[in-house]
Amino acid sequence: MADRDTKDELAQLRQGLDEVRGSVASLVARFGEDAADAGGRGLQQARRAAGEVARNVADQAGNGVTALRGGIEGQPLASMAVAFLVGSSLGTLLAAGFGSRR
Repeated sequence: MADRDTKDELAQLRQGLDEVRGSVASLVARFGEDAADAGGRGLQQARRAAGEVARNVADQAGNGVTALRGGIEGQPLASMAVAFLVGSSLGTLLAAGFGSRR
């Protein structure tokens, strides 16, 4: 009789363990799907934000080029003088730097 009770208890224990395994498996599957969905949403948001930043930088660069072009076209002689002075200064600095290394 005690042997039979032990077998029944073992059978119930196995059945309980099988139910727990099934519950854990379904929770892991659901949690994994939810985590993947959240990760995908985060990636999409990051891509959108990066796209906006890239567009803003491109717009600002375009505005800067337009302003520079307008200044050069408005005052061509002054622009040439500035370019000449900057080039001469850089040339002098580079020549002095390379001359001292010898």
